[in-house]
Amino acid sequence: REKKNVVPISVKCRIGIELEDGEVFDAMDHLVGFIGKLRDRGCRKFVIHARKCVIGGLSPAQNRIVPPLNYPRVYELCRSFPDCEFVLNAGIPGLASARVLCRGKD
Repeated sequence: REKKNVVPISVKCRIGIELEDGEVFDAMDHLVGFIGKLRDRGCRKFVIHARKCVIGGLSPAQNRIVPPLNYPRVYELCRSFPDCEFVLNAGIPGLASARVLCRGKD
């Protein structure tokens, strides 16, 4: 029997989204469901941008600074999926801040 090559995958996403029509997917249950589906398919590494994305109202540059950071939501993902690796992305101004965030504090 031939061995299959398994290529590890990772996903980069935001913690939520606000669509142009006003529909909002910014609840923890949506995020847990999304990550859970990806995990069930074999993904174990997630790069999480700790802000929601606002479509049709903010420019890409504004989306990187205007929506508030929500580090506690990323910490909750870490607790909900202990077998996965989460990389925190967004709003980390330097090494001192990174050290604090690594301890689960913001």
